[in-house]
Amino acid sequence: MASIDVRRTPIRIVHEPRWVIAKPYLPGEELVAGKVTRSGLLMDRILAIPEERVRPVLESVLVDFSHRHAAFESMLEANFELVAMYIRPDVVFLSRDRRLLIGAYFTHEYFIEGTALFNPSIVLSPDQEGVAGDSHRVIMSLRAVGEGHISSIEFRTTVLGGDSNMVLDPIGRRVVSGKRSLLRRYDKHQFKMKLGELGAGNSLAWIEVDRLPARFVLTDLEYSLAELDAETRSQAMCYETTRIIRLLAASSYTTMFPEDSLLSGRVLFPASPVETLGMEDARIVRFVDDDGSVNFFATYTAYDGFQIFPQLIETTDFRN
Repeated sequence: MASIDVRRTPIRIVHEPRWVIAKPYLPGEELVAGKVTRSGLLMDRILAIPEERVRPVLESVLVDFSHRHAAFESMLEANFELVAMYIRPDVVFLSRDRRLLIGAYFTHEYFIEGTALFNPSIVLSPDQEGVAGDSHRVIMSLRAVGEGHISSIEFRTTVLGGDSNMVLDPIGRRVVSGKRSLLRRYDKHQFKMKLGELGAGNSLAWIEVDRLPARFVLTDLEYSLAELDAETRSQAMCYETTRIIRLLAASSYTTMFPEDSLLSGRVLFPASPVETLGMEDARIVRFVDDDGSVNFFATYTAYDGFQIFPQLIETTDFRN
């Protein structure tokens, strides 16, 4: 067998403990003092702040944190919308400053590389602009481990020369986690196959899925689940079946990154129930179809603290 020449380079990719993302902070919903939830109690305390104090408090938040996150005020407004349900019915008006302050109280910074950065994979980049000669730009995925040992998927771009030298592209000043949304439509055939893989292929599941259209939306699914609940006498079996069906639907989602964000500053952070404690060890493969179109697929392991799930990423541009 021919020997392989291995040459180590001085390049090291090390974790950056200061890199943070901002994500919604939603306290557990146990009751406080018998009737009020923790979120409701926090909301009442924010609403009790006098209006003349709201702007100064908000300004201190903006000064301390806006430089760390892109579109910071828009993010606070979005996080406010997530918890607006906890506002008392007698509150009829909120100033924009108070809405942003509420959003800030319900926002959590997370240090995505606080523990480690390791386990890379590499694939040819779809963007070869400005790369000369026999060099190629490649994309590297990395497993970032942060607080609480939660793993996410990060990216770096580098240029590999014909002489095997590697030049790392600049990384952004901020980390961007992207905007997540559930799939608009689901494929019934694939959905049914996945239910079987999850061990939920019982008679109730097949009744539920078989009456869905070939391409269905979440509304179709929820209507069908409501009918299933009304038709079924075995409540325990119905509860477990519908739980797994909803879990599967929530585990299929899209993530979109801002167009002006650098790939080296993008991170896929856990967003579905099956990956609450980590997205681990992505492996990217480049596929070229017969028509010349290129797709990238990556398998990774999702972990929810109790079980592991095989998951698949699909993209053409590493932005959507």
